Amino acid sequence: MTDNTLHTVLLTGATGFIGSHVRRALSDMEVHTLSRAECDLERQTPVLTRSYDAVVHVAGTDEAARADALNNEGTKRLLRSLEAFPPKTLTFISTVHVYGRNPGEDVAEDTFLRPDTEYARSKIRAEKECESWCAAHGVTLTILRPALVAGSGMHGRLAEMAAAVRQGRYFHIRGNVARRSLVMACDVAKAVRLTLGLPGVYNVCDGYNRTVRELADAMTRNFGTDKRLLTVPLTPLKLFATVARVVTPLRSLISAEKLQTLTASATFSNRRLTEATGMKFYDTVEVIARRDTDYPYEDE
Repeated sequence: MTDNTLHTVLLTGATGFIGSHVRRALSDMEVHTLSRAECDLERQTPVLTRSYDAVVHVAGTDEAARADALNNEGTKRLLRSLEAFPPKTLTFISTVHVYGRNPGEDVAEDTFLRPDTEYARSKIRAEKECESWCAAHGVTLTILRPALVAGSGMHGRLAEMAAAVRQGRYFHIRGNVARRSLVMACDVAKAVRLTLGLPGVYNVCDGYNRTVRELADAMTRNFGTDKRLLTVPLTPLKLFATVARVVTPLRSLISAEKLQTLTASATFSNRRLTEATGMKFYDTVEVIARRDTDYPYEDE
């Protein structure tokens, strides 16, 4: 559980999608922010003039062209800035993408890492930088690896899927039972709060592991359409994806990569986190569908 001796926190990426939720989750502490407006970690090293009990490093990007510059080099710049005032504990927000895009089911934290994107590779490099620096400075390190994060302002795969559903470009694949691990942004923030000062690596996901079909149907309900999505057999989709390899405009509709992602399960175990903290998660699909009556929708 959270170390009660931690009172002051330095938070990076405080104005971002996850960072804004983390800031609210730490509202009972003295939070100092390091936003991009104050210091662009992609290009410069911040100058710190005081110490903090904890540092929560959320700032990052999933853009391939910027991934190493911000996620890896930016993390190294932050660590250099902390040399004069090492905190008691450091929390680094990583990603489940370090396990690969299609890693299987119930993937635990000790699973061999198979990064297959520049984003994932940059996060692994940053994890290793944090591990080395914290070991050398006697700082407790917490690494959190969130699954697909939902909420207002979400980006990446979930945002792309939501846009396709909203615009009528999404369709179900007949017989598809692939499952996905998801998590609400506020639950990622809650995990940050509960693990402050707790060493180790933790997957962060809601544990419900809903099907891709359930997720898409929840999105239609969220958008107020609640209409039945078209279902298409897999075989013609494979043929269409093959054609899309050479007909560029068709790739926005389907590609071999998108087809593989939609039909392969990617679920992660949150047992280590729940056993260490007792944390309870919202069912992300129920929140997206607006069926969870306990969720604080005003936060989203």
